[in-house]
Amino acid sequence: MEYITEILGISVIRTEWRQQSRLPFFLNEKYYFEQVKLGKTVCLFLHPQEELDTVNSLKKHLRRIGEICEFPIVLEMPRLTSQRRKTLIEARIPFVIPGKQLYLPFLGTMLTEKCDAVRSAAAICYDTWRV
Repeated sequence: MEYITEILGISVIRTEWRQQSRLPFFLNEKYYFEQVKLGKTVCLFLHPQEELDTVNSLKKHLRRIGEICEFPIVLEMPRLTSQRRKTLIEARIPFVIPGKQLYLPFLGTMLTEKCDAVRSAAAICYDTWRV
């Protein structure tokens, strides 16, 4: 989680979450769970083990997990389509894509890494050079 430490300047400590035995079997199959301390805030990070379900199904999963876990719940995935990111943000579902994007509304944080394209000198037209 060096990404969060570099961007937000807070410590990140990961530990095993020991409550997953209280969850239905299907949720244990769908996600790997990890308790994460972001500075002074403790959260539960979910690592999907397969393709994400629809947002409505995901909300049901988070609601069920939330019955056991009082911490904010965050999805951590290596990649997401822009449409899926938009849908998660609209549904206010926190997520982290390491090195790319953070959406942690419980910390008041939404960061996206965007870079402007650099145009090479060869792409500038001749008239621009004459001036």
